[in-house]
Amino acid sequence: MGITADGDASQKAELDQHETFEVFLVPKENRPYEHAGIVHAPNIDMAFLFGKEQYSRRFTCEAMAVAATRSVKTTEINDNKQSIYTTIGEAAPAAESADRYEVFHLYRRGAHVLHQGSVPAADYQDALRQAKLVFGDDKKPVLSIWLVKSTDMQFVDDEDRDLWNTLSEKGYRDSLAYKAGDKLTNFKKELAEKSA
Repeated sequence: MGITADGDASQKAELDQHETFEVFLVPKENRPYEHAGIVHAPNIDMAFLFGKEQYSRRFTCEAMAVAATRSVKTTEINDNKQSIYTTIGEAAPAAESADRYEVFHLYRRGAHVLHQGSVPAADYQDALRQAKLVFGDDKKPVLSIWLVKSTDMQFVDDEDRDLWNTLSEKGYRDSLAYKAGDKLTNFKKELAEKSA
């Protein structure tokens, strides 16, 4: 609630918030995608750019993917020493026309969620069961599973991998490169000429 000058209360306008997107990075070659964090963006393309700027500017990065948070389905975190897969029923073989779902594992609280691969499935529940068939014999206990329909994720294409190439010339980091002193001097000179 807001309060007007004469003391009346008025309803505060809702904020126009951007949607949240999950960002996944491949930090080094031959490593899986890992969850890096979230960004707020108006659409998935902007989320990709924001994710690149926020999570890959200072670190090496081989690949990146983003997905809307609403597209990511997760299991509860299983805190006992048993894998979450022990709570999931058995699956029938997936139909050939099934969608593909990306599967991520959380092995320990506070750690990165790591990409395992993808499975064909009819829906998210079926994807859990298909993931158990393919990834359920993991030696480490899996505390939680994240699932994302493959078509809901935007990945870096191989031909776009050069977006992580950086300039060898770093002049833009130096204030002298902007010649701000010269611009200020010229501005003061123009002001003096106008007032004369």
